[in-house]
Amino acid sequence: REAFFGMAAAAMATVNAVVPVEPAAAKYSDYSRREKDWQERQAKGDVKYSSAKDLRKQLAEIVPQNSEGSKVFCPNGPSAA
Repeated sequence: REAFFGMAAAAMATVNAVVPVEPAAAKYSDYSRREKDWQERQAKGDVKYSSAKDLRKQLAEIVPQNSEGSKVFCPNGPSAA
């Protein structure tokens, strides 16, 4: 078991050494461009806000098996039901 973990660690170290990792980078201009895009979408009416009731109705249309009696599918777990 310890040998397996040792081999797995060696394999991961090899992959990390071979695959170049680029540092994450973000510019303020990217942020401001996204903000401007968001404001334009809101102004045009492309953004739709849904209530929890509306989202439950949509989920019932997509997955009709998910009735109140049997929670077959709930993407956010039982607390979202």
